[in-house]
Amino acid sequence: MNYKFFDQDVTSGYSYQYRLRQVDYDGRESFSNVVNVVTDNKAVSLEDNFPNPAHDKTTFSFRVPFRSDVKLEIYDMMGHLVKTLYNDEVAGSNGNYRIEWDGRDDAGYEVSSGSYMYKLTAGESVLSKTLTIVR
Repeated sequence: MNYKFFDQDVTSGYSYQYRLRQVDYDGRESFSNVVNVVTDNKAVSLEDNFPNPAHDKTTFSFRVPFRSDVKLEIYDMMGHLVKTLYNDEVAGSNGNYRIEWDGRDDAGYEVSSGSYMYKLTAGESVLSKTLTIVR
C-alpha cells in the first residue's frame, strides 16, 4: 500500500521525521519505521500567498538563497499577464523575501473576482501557484 502526505508547514533547511500510526478495526495499533526528510536550503521556493482567498491585499513569500534576477508575475487563467510585482536582482544574502499585492493590474484597476496564477522566475527556476480573489 502507498501513502502520501503533504506537510504545508515545512521550512527550508530543516530536518523532519515522520511515521505512520495504523489503527485496526479491533483497536490494535502499530507504527511504521521513522522516515527522515531533509529539506534543501539552497533551493528556490515559493510559499502559498496569504490570505488566500484574498479580498483586497495578499502577500507572497519566496526564497532565493543566491544572487539572481528575479521576476514575480500574476497571470489570469487565460495566460495574460495581469501584473508584474517584482522584476529586479536579489542579493540572496538572507534569501527570504515578501511582496504585497493590492489586487490591482498594471494599469491600476482592481482585478475581478476569480482564480489567478502567480509565477516566480529566479535564474533557471520557475515556480507557480494559484490564488483566488473574492470581491
